[in-house]
Parts: sequence; structure tokens; C-alpha cells
Amino acid sequence: MGAGDDLDDDERAALDAELEAAMAEAARGDVVDGDVVMARLRARP
Repeated sequence: MGAGDDLDDDERAALDAELEAAMAEAARGDVVDGDVVMARLRARP
């Protein structure tokens, strides 16, 4: 495919499916603000 990565066809299909799902979640407004995510990560021990 020449995408510049080492993904095989199955891995690329799985990635594409996850990206589609993520875009659908975002379109529904099912998102978390980036500042909230960063605060949660920083609070981890």
C-alpha cells in the first residue's frame, strides 16, 4: 500500500474500523476534553 508503515491488511482493516468508530463517537459528541485527559494522566502515580 505504500503507507509508510508495517501494517498488514488485517491490521490496517482493524485500524480503519477503530478510526471510523472514533469519528462516529466524536460526531455524537461522545468526547472528553483534552485538558481533562491530561489532568487524569498527570494524577496517576
